[in-house]
Parts: sequence; structure tokens; C-alpha cells
Amino acid sequence: MHVKDLVETGIPGLDQILHGGIPAGSAVVVEGRPGTGKTVLGMQYLYAGALRGEAGVYITFDILPEQLYTEAATFGWDLRAFEDSGVLRVVCTTPEAFMAVARTDEGWFEALVSTPDCRRMVIDSVSALLERVATRPGERDVLRGLRGILRRYRLTTLLIRDGEADDPGPEHYLADGLLRLGTRPQGENFCERTLSVVKMRGMPAEVRTCVMRFTPGGVMVVPPAGMGMPPVLQDDVRPSGRDGDRPVPIHPVRGAPEGGMDADQLLAWALPHGSVLFLDVDGRVQYRPLLPWMIRRRIADGDDGFLITLTDWAGLPDLLAESAELVAWWPQGRLYVTGPPGGRRRVAGSAVVRDPLRAAGDASEWSVMLRMFRLLVRETRRGRRWFIWIDTNAAVGLWSVGHFADRLPTVVRVLRSLGVTTVLVGDSGTLGGGVAERITGLADSVARMWSTVDYQYLQVVKSASGRTSAPYIVQMGEDLTVRLL
Repeated sequence: MHVKDLVETGIPGLDQILHGGIPAGSAVVVEGRPGTGKTVLGMQYLYAGALRGEAGVYITFDILPEQLYTEAATFGWDLRAFEDSGVLRVVCTTPEAFMAVARTDEGWFEALVSTPDCRRMVIDSVSALLERVATRPGERDVLRGLRGILRRYRLTTLLIRDGEADDPGPEHYLADGLLRLGTRPQGENFCERTLSVVKMRGMPAEVRTCVMRFTPGGVMVVPPAGMGMPPVLQDDVRPSGRDGDRPVPIHPVRGAPEGGMDADQLLAWALPHGSVLFLDVDGRVQYRPLLPWMIRRRIADGDDGFLITLTDWAGLPDLLAESAELVAWWPQGRLYVTGPPGGRRRVAGSAVVRDPLRAAGDASEWSVMLRMFRLLVRETRRGRRWFIWIDTNAAVGLWSVGHFADRLPTVVRVLRSLGVTTVLVGDSGTLGGGVAERITGLADSVARMWSTVDYQYLQVVKSASGRTSAPYIVQMGEDLTVRLL
């Protein structure tokens, strides 16, 4: 289908999933239980169209216009301004009155939708439209009549439907598309909203359940892994309006995460200077890209010494390539990297470096730890602030689990006394329940990372300040940015 035949919803992420938008002239059912975001999604669809100068009509049978204005204002949408300019109309009526006037060629419905720039409509709700019909054949007749009206005016319409049907009704079969909103448990003590594209005629949309977030600027859909980050509307978008030079207030739809938290803000209170963070990751999580981001943030916060332990040496060239500061600090003795025994590793193409904490002939892990302590004592006395990334999976692989658990309290106590900012990374499943519980008890903060088929999540479940977070979807950019949605 050519892009000119698609109507962009304007909802960040949703058009990506729909491969450009909704086919023009389609009637799409949006169904879900209370609180899943149906009304907000409908208002945002019309508001995004108004920003582009596309007129739209919101037909409501149960919600008064004043209620819609108030709810829209919480997202920064001034629906009244667009009504004053003639771009939007909110009509509260009854199902009987709506169907009666829509079937005629005159009256308020004809006046609203017959203009060339009226392309969008929301009917809230189709459930109210059908509840007065006693039989399924009667429901089909009503829906066929409504479908004919919408097609006559080539309106791209969202039909709000209450609840989820275990037994699909006529609206599911007669509609061109079906978006199902819902919720599901995620993380500790949280549920997240979801959106599934169940059906979209004429489009290659996949039937996948995607995460939907409420943001200060409306809802956004988070595309599954591999589809990229959802876009946002830009500040310079301006609607044309209908009233000449009269200005229309603009409030772009923005994509800040729920609660207004960004990755750097979360790291600031979850890992303050001198604290210990346990990053509990499951075996499927790609957590290593977090290290360059954390290093960048620690440099910005004033740290000037880094010690990194690795499970293997394969990731070291990439780590150094991603941070010019680290490359410069290596010969200055401000960066130390230790890993499995073997010592000599090729870095950045031609340079060969040694593991400075493994002296020749003495590569035991306890010797490495003693040298690490001496190094940190010496450097902190010089006034340097240090950051340490310790992969506990590597330590357990070299020591026994019991030996590691016995040494851990001493390690944490020394690091905390020196004011070293520390991240302990490990998989609680690999470490075992007893060791994971011990690390959780010793750490000032605990963050958990896990993955599903389509997303990676991060949730802070403990912090020194007493704060915790919702489960955030982690998206990592090529420019070392980490985005939490």
C-alpha cells in the first residue's frame, strides 16, 4: 500500500508497528478493560491529526465534553483551542440520535464531516451503540449501516469498545482492524499496559503484544526489539487551522517515561558516590553495554579512576573503543582491567597490555584482590575517586561459591570504607539463593534486569534513599545512550 493511502495515528511507536499508519477509510475497533487507555488513545489520535491540520470529530455517548477537556489538559492538549479554530469537534449525543442524523444528508453530522479536510473520527463507544440491540442480527444491521456511513465520507475511525470479548462479536468481523489494549504483571508489584495489533486489513502488521506507556505527553507504544525507538513529534509542527491568522496553541506529543525518570536520573539516586549496587541480571540479558554508559556518567560525576573485572577479555577492545577517556587513562595508571588468568591481551588492534593485578608467577585470585586493595588505598589517599565494576559470575567461576560468599563481606566493607563506588554484577540464578541474598543484604542498592522475547527490563528494588522504581524497558543507543521507557 502506498504511503499516501495511510493515515498516521501520530502516536509514537504505533505507526512503526503498523508500517506507516492505518489504511485510509478504515474502521478500527480499540477494545480493552477500564483503565487500559482507550479514551486517551482516541483523543491523542484526533489531537495528532489536528496538529497536522486534519479535522476530526469525537462522538461520545457517555462522557461529557468537559470531562474530555479536563483529561486532555493533563497531557498538555488544549482541545478547546482546536475547537475554537474549527479543527476539532466534540459531540455528546445519544446512540439513537447519532444514527438518525448520520443516515441523512443534512444536519450537524453532514456539516461536520463533509468538509474536505475532515479525515478522522472517534466513536466512544460502539458498546453503547449496540447495547440497545437485542439480537446479533440486529447488531450486524447497525454496524453495517455505520460502516456504510463512514465509508461514504472516507473517515478513518476508531471505534472504542469496552472490555475484551471471549466470544467475538459482529464488530470484530466487520471492522477493518482491531487494537486490543490490556495489562500484564511485570517486575515486582507492577502491571504494565499492552497493545496488540490483532487485525489490520491491507497491512502486513504482525500480531504481537507491545508495551504501551503513559507519558506526560500522552501514550506511546514501545516497538519490540529490532524495530528501533519510537519517534516523537517535533516542536516545529504547526496545524493550519481554519480561522486565518488566529494562533493555535501547540503541545507536541513527547515520549518521556512514566514518572518522568530518565536513565541518568535513575543512576544518580540508585548509585550515588561511595555506594554499592548489586545489578542482578538473568542469563539472557545483554548487560555489558551498560558499562560504558555507567563509566561516562561516573566521569561526569567526578570519578577519575576505574577498575573493571571481566568474565572474558573479548569485550575489552569494544569497551576502550567506546570511551576516549579510558584510552588516555590506561597508560596513566587510572584504568585497571582484570580478567581470567592469561594476562596478555591484544587491545585496539595492535597494542598489547598486561593484566597489572596478576604478577608473574602469582595469579591467585586472593593475591589479585590484595593488590586491588593496596592500589585503591594508595590512589584514594592521592584524592582520586574510584569506580569498580566487579563481575561476580567471573569470581564464582574462579573460586567456589562458598569461598566467594565468605570473602564478599570483607570486600564490600573495604570498598565502602575507601569511598569507592561499586557495581557488583551477577546472575542470582547462577550464584544461588544464599549468595544472592547475602549480596542483596550487603548492597546499598539493588537493580534487577531481565528479558522477555521482545524487551529488556530494569527495575530498582532497593536503594540507600529508600526509593524504588517501576520496571523500565531498556533501550541502548549506538552513541552510548541508555533510554528507559
